[in-house]
Formats: sequence, C-alpha cells, structure tokens
Amino acid sequence: MKTSKILLLISALFISNPMLYAVDLIKIGVIDMIKVGANYEAYQNSNEKLLDKRDEIQKVIEREEKRVMDMYQDYKNKVAVLSEEQKKEQEDLLEKEDKKLQEFVADQNKLLKREKEELDAKTKKDILKIVEEIATEQGLSVVLEKNLIVWSRPDFDITELVIEKLNATAQDSTKK
Repeated sequence: MKTSKILLLISALFISNPMLYAVDLIKIGVIDMIKVGANYEAYQNSNEKLLDKRDEIQKVIEREEKRVMDMYQDYKNKVAVLSEEQKKEQEDLLEKEDKKLQEFVADQNKLLKREKEELDAKTKKDILKIVEEIATEQGLSVVLEKNLIVWSRPDFDITELVIEKLNATAQDSTKK
C-alpha cells in the first residue's frame, strides 16, 4: 500500500510539472566550428594575406640579421688593428644595431599577433551572426559545438548550412 502511494505521488509530480515537457520543446543544433573555420573562404583569404605579410616581414628580418652579422664579422676582422676607442665605438654600434633589430622583431610580432586576433574576432563575430540567423530560422533553442559533445543525431548538424551562408554573405559583401 505504501509503495502504491509513493508511485502515485511520483506520477502526479511528473504529470503536473510543465518543465518536464519543456524538454520536448527544445530544439538543438550542432556545429563543427573547426570545419566552419577551415571552409570559410573570407577567413582563409584573410589568413593567407596575413601569412604572406609574415613571410615578407621574415625576409626583412633575415636581411637585417645578415647586415648585423656582416657588421660583426667586419669588426672581428679589424679588431686587431683598431684602437681601444675604435673598438668601443664599433662594439657600441653593434650593440645598438642588435638592440634595434630585436625591437623591430618584437614590434612586428606584436603587430602580427594583433592582426591575427582582430581577424579571429571578426571571424567569430561573422560566424556567430550566421549561427544566430540559422538558429532563429530553424527555431533552435540551443546550438552546441560538436567537439564538446559525445554524440548527436546527424540531422542536428547545421555546419554545412553555416558554411554555405557564411561564404554567400562574404561574396555578397565583396561585390558591393
């Protein structure tokens, strides 16, 4: 008798609690952000330009390093015939040039890092805008990142739709 009263009470709680039914109303979407980033053409193009810029900066750095190394080699070749004052002047000049090169490298690294962060932030903003549009259109309650979940039904995946819409939006904005 006691068991049937407990079962009746539990059944009443489940029937009367509307939150238990809300689970059926939640629509879930899943997105593979890595795949989106890899297939977002505007991001890939901008990232490629950033890599080209990095390569150009690296060439400048290598030229400057060679110049400083040549100065150092020249100093080593002449050190035996230089006066103490001339040695000090050459050493100070070499130290100054080396410091200037190190500052240039640090400044360029900061610049590239900032540009990469700005590109990533803009890309994330673009992606989130499209995800929000698709989620609204499809009546999704929540969109989860695919690599954070163990399993989902394939029909929950909106990745391809996001990629298509991102690339279409990017193409439209470049035509304007």
